[in-house]
Amino acid sequence: MRRSDPAQQSRVWRKPPSAVALRGPVRSFNHDGMEIVRHRVARRVVPWHGLALILVTVLLFKAAMHISLGAANYDARVAEFADGNAVQQAAGWVLRAEPVTVWLSSTLQSFVR
Repeated sequence: MRRSDPAQQSRVWRKPPSAVALRGPVRSFNHDGMEIVRHRVARRVVPWHGLALILVTVLLFKAAMHISLGAANYDARVAEFADGNAVQQAAGWVLRAEPVTVWLSSTLQSFVR
């Protein structure tokens, strides 16, 4: 059994150098060996993988509902949202049966039944 060193216990946890380097200035060397310090350009990062996952999930949900309710009943239920408040109208717009949903439901229907 190892005994812990009190000097190691009093150390403050620091982030690894790779994590710190993402935020700090960029240091590089010129052709003659002079160090140049530039600020890193800040840019917004869009989570494309997460947005694509949400889109695919919504499309699969709509296709499953289109299969289980049937086309006429699904369209009637989505049409009920048009008379509601702004949130219900937005839900009706998102849940409407566009060609991708109809194609996906017809494709998945052969696997379900």
